[in-house]
Order: sequence, then structure tokens, then C-alpha cells
Amino acid sequence: TVTVNKAEVLIGEVVEYVITVINNGPYAATNVVVNGNILPEGLTYISDNLTDDQYSEQRANLLSSILRGDAPSYDQSTGTWTIGDLDVGESVQLAILAKAEVLGKHTISETVTADDDSDPSNNDDSTVVNVIAISDLSLDKTVDKTEIKVGDTVTYTFTVTNNGPSDATGVKVTDKNIINHEFVSASSADYDPSTGVWTIGDLANGESVTLTVTVRINEAGTSTNTAVVS
Repeated sequence: TVTVNKAEVLIGEVVEYVITVINNGPYAATNVVVNGNILPEGLTYISDNLTDDQYSEQRANLLSSILRGDAPSYDQSTGTWTIGDLDVGESVQLAILAKAEVLGKHTISETVTADDDSDPSNNDDSTVVNVIAISDLSLDKTVDKTEIKVGDTVTYTFTVTNNGPSDATGVKVTDKNIINHEFVSASSADYDPSTGVWTIGDLANGESVTLTVTVRINEAGTSTNTAVVS
């Protein structure tokens, strides 16, 4: 069997695959080997419990579940796990830590072979991990004047930056306070003065966009404007 500790992960996160091979009998198995797409493209190998003495320490720092078992020899460059002999009822496990670096669904599959296998129908298994995007959006809002007279105009500048690591979709900025003032102009047609919503849409990793909105202040007093990017 093959299992993964998370079926859905954020890009950049670490996942753990555990492959379990068991000999259901009725005879001892020899020359047992697991081949397959043990680590698909888009998941970058970090370590495994067979060849890396630091695995348990790395795992403790990255994950919270409990590692089960141990096993003979895994070659991460070829994806081949050489087990050797396996007695009736005996099971072994291979655990791999990998970093999710490509968006989308990735299938990990394995096929176990052995000499004189009495039932090869149960020798294949697979599971899927879905890597989803994550974006760190930041909003900077400034105003050109902090003290004005009634009837004066002020201009607010909104700058949104996608700090990554993924591209962002459906981005918008909402400022419900600004609609309490008389709208004068905006630098983008994507801004709706009736709702205070600036619809940005897609924003690539590292990209920044800016909007200016000018309003007229018709009442005396202190005004606080708060905007939110989502």
C-alpha cells in the first residue's frame, strides 16, 4: 500500500509518503523489489528513513505524525526500493519526505515484484496529493493630505503586491469607509465608487499594482479609512 500524510498541501510544504509491503504468504518471498513512480515530478526528494541518518530529526522538525517501521535499501535517483527476502507475515515500510514544488495533482504509484509470487493481483497501489497555490498579498495605503478644510479633496493611493510564492487569482481590495465621501475620480475603471471595491483579478508572483482614488471631504471631523486586500 502507499499512503500520504496529507491529500492536499500548499506549494512549498513538505509531505511524507509511506509505502508498505507485506507478504501475505503462503511462502517466503525472495528478490522483492518495488518499482514505480515513487516520487513523481513536482515533488522534490528531501530524505528517507532508509538511507538518511538524519531522517528522524528532519521529520520531527517538519511533520507531526509518527513514523512506522524501517526497511532495507532505497535508491532515490531511480525510485527503486530493493527489499530482498520477506518472510510470511513480515512487512516493511519506506517513508519519504518530499517538498511540493509544482501545482496540481501528483500521483505516487508503486508496483512490487518477487520471485514466484502466488498472487500478483494485489501488487499495485497508488495515491494522489494535490498541491495548491498560496500567495502572500500585501496592501499599502497612503493619503496625500492629513489635514484639510471642508470641501477640499484628498487622494488615496493603494498599492497591492503579491509576495508569492504563487500567482494569485481573484484579487480585490475593499475600502468601505471611502464611499462615505464624495467620489471625484479614480485611476482605474476596475474601481467601483459605489461599493469601494477595486477588482484586480490575477496578480503574478512579484507583481504590484497601484490605484489612486480622489474624494471630496464635505464634513468636518476625523476620518479613518481602512482597506482590506483579499
